[in-house]
Amino acid sequence: LLKSFMILPIGKYYLHSEDTMWQYPGSSKQRVVTMSPHRESADSLWLVREASGQPQCLPGQPIKCGSRIRLTHLQSNKNLHSSRNFHSPLSKQQETHLFGDNGEGDFKDDWVVVCKGDKPSDRFFWQRDSNKQYIQLKHAESGAFLSSSYTLSFGPNTPRIENHLEVSGTYDAASPATNFQVTLGIHLLQ
Repeated sequence: LLKSFMILPIGKYYLHSEDTMWQYPGSSKQRVVTMSPHRESADSLWLVREASGQPQCLPGQPIKCGSRIRLTHLQSNKNLHSSRNFHSPLSKQQETHLFGDNGEGDFKDDWVVVCKGDKPSDRFFWQRDSNKQYIQLKHAESGAFLSSSYTLSFGPNTPRIENHLEVSGTYDAASPATNFQVTLGIHLLQ
C-alpha cells in the first residue's frame, strides 16, 4: 500500500470533512463528509492507510487494485466510515461520515479499491494523474460504493456546507457517481 496525502476529486469537487456534525433526524451525529468545491482547503486532505487490523503499510509502495485501505482525514485524524444504520440526508442512501480517534476506528472504516480503465494495465494499481483510470471505493463491510452526484447539493439552510455535494454509499456500482480520479497527492518518503 502507498502511504500518501490525497485529494479525491469528482469534477471540480473534493472529498472533504467540515468541523460540524450531522444533525438531521436519524443521523449518526458524527462528523460530516461532503464533496467541496474548495480545492485549497486543508479539510480536503486524506491519508491512505492500511485497513484495520493489517500491518502498517510502507510509504511509496503502490496500492494494488482490490486492496483494502482506510482513508484518514488529516485535520481531524478520523477515518472515512459508513454504516447501514444511518441514511444520508438528501438521497436517503447509506450515510458516510468520519469515525474513530487518532486514526483508529473499526472495521467499518475499511474500503476496497476497485480500479476501472480502458487498458488491462489500468486495473493493476491505483494510479495518480491518469485521465483514463477511475477508481471506486467499495465499503468492505456493507458492499456500498462511495458516491457523490451534482444533483445532490446542500443549500442555504446548511451554511457550513452550502454548495457542497452529498457523499453517501450506494449499491449501484454502475452509477457514474461512484467513479473517482486522483489528480493531486504527495508521496511520503522515509
